[in-house]
Amino acid sequence: MRLAASVILYKHDDTIYRNISSYIQVVDKMLVFDNSENPNFDQNLIHSDKIVYYSDRNNQGIAHRLNQAILYCINNNYSHLLTMDQDSSFTDNAIANYIQLIKDNNDINIGMYGVCYDETCKVEHAAINEILITSGSIINISLAEKIGNFDENIFIDGVDTDFCIRLFQNEYKTILYHKIKIKHSLGETKKVITPYLKKSKRAVHSSTRIYYLIRNNLYLRVKHPNHHHCLKWGNILNEIKNALLYGDERAITIRAIFAARKDFKNKCFGKLIQS
Repeated sequence: MRLAASVILYKHDDTIYRNISSYIQVVDKMLVFDNSENPNFDQNLIHSDKIVYYSDRNNQGIAHRLNQAILYCINNNYSHLLTMDQDSSFTDNAIANYIQLIKDNNDINIGMYGVCYDETCKVEHAAINEILITSGSIINISLAEKIGNFDENIFIDGVDTDFCIRLFQNEYKTILYHKIKIKHSLGETKKVITPYLKKSKRAVHSSTRIYYLIRNNLYLRVKHPNHHHCLKWGNILNEIKNALLYGDERAITIRAIFAARKDFKNKCFGKLIQS
């Protein structure tokens, strides 16, 4: 098993160095893709010669960078790719245990391995054919070659869902290892007062993120008509509700909702062009 890792940055903070340090020791190569228009990543702070750093001062999204990472693996004979978000890290010996589980698994039809990413993970045993998030997942490069590239129409949000569905369509599998945990942020968390006057915490996404969630879900519903159960429209409605109830840009979010529907109908995909 030759393992590369990739992380995609966008306006990161200094926690990125600690996060990368939680897994770089077990990988053979570390690919860092910086989507920031004004990059400030200092690879010298990692103290590792494993890092390959890419920056073209342009936000290329998630799918394009993952395709670059897979191509790098193909060209340099890496068998697997660990994909991480900038705000994700492994705890304790989780990454070493994770890799050992993969090495011990003899099922050659597993295209993607995944982990639990917070305390809400309800899986009580290793689960087959779950929809996995890219952060903390390990991709089988040989099967990724067979099903094709990540869909760059999606840009962000839904990239991982589409990839998993295409694995299923080609009779490959995913597996979620319930005992392996990563720390992972799903958006800005705010302390709020609910309509029922209870104190609570809510993840509140930006209007731009809401745009991608809606547009890409509509796109995937057309692309994968037999897999609507994988798309979790109810979760997106909850994200919209949180943004409208607790966010700071309600009017902009409402415009983003209409823009997402309009762009989907007009087949305007990829990166959102701000007007």
